[in-house]
Amino acid sequence: MKANITILSPFGDDEVAEVPLVSPPIELAIVQLRFPRMAKLVDGEEVIAAFATAMADQYPIFDPPRQEVNLILGPEGINQQQGSAKIWRLRSADENWSISVSATFLALESRQYPGRTELRSRLSFAIERFLQFARPPFLERVGVRYINRVHDEDIVRNLSKYVKPEVLGPLAAPIPSSVSVNHSINETRYVVDDQELQVRQGFVGPGLLHDPAIAPVKYPTWILDLDAFTHVKREFSAESVDRLVGELAARDYRYFRWAVTAEFLERFGGEHVS
Repeated sequence: MKANITILSPFGDDEVAEVPLVSPPIELAIVQLRFPRMAKLVDGEEVIAAFATAMADQYPIFDPPRQEVNLILGPEGINQQQGSAKIWRLRSADENWSISVSATFLALESRQYPGRTELRSRLSFAIERFLQFARPPFLERVGVRYINRVHDEDIVRNLSKYVKPEVLGPLAAPIPSSVSVNHSINETRYVVDDQELQVRQGFVGPGLLHDPAIAPVKYPTWILDLDAFTHVKREFSAESVDRLVGELAARDYRYFRWAVTAEFLERFGGEHVS
């Protein structure tokens, strides 16, 4: 069944109706809230333990703290360097959801994305309990990121059928059978008023890494990595964050809908939108 997906621009104020997908290609969804470095969270075992206890019904697994990893872009690509800050992580029993906390951020992740409604509900739940034990004076950055990864062989071999040429860039160029693409990642950052959207898309060969957030796989993939964020200082409350996360998620989604074709949505179980 054909889906009505006519999106003329990746940016706009009109609302874009969601097309439910049976098997969405989202490998990882992340919401990250950054705040000024807090002394009580630098070695915050007591605060984190209290927060973990309050979250235990939904996130019963409490991992030992790990050291923060800094990403450094060099001539050979992205390298990881261990930092000094501690990160604590809580995980759901099915390991689909996790919450990470450090002295400078709170993040929620999902590896089997159920949709914006549950994402925002879980985030509000976490914020309300976090604020019982730690009260950052304000937020410095809020970001919503969706990493889409497609490994369907037909789609990867025929990207021009499933993804708009404006998005594919050099991948849309005709390539003879004697030539193969090993790796191609393009990055664009857009500024829209007080928000930004970073788009990374491209082809990643077997065993290669586009970002440490997701592990490499043994087959070729196409990546569409969308990260909408703002650096505007604002109040740290569940209500204000929920509104902003809704806006940022919608910005990511609009770009996604503009970038892919009706055939793409149908391959992932998309239904008709009136």
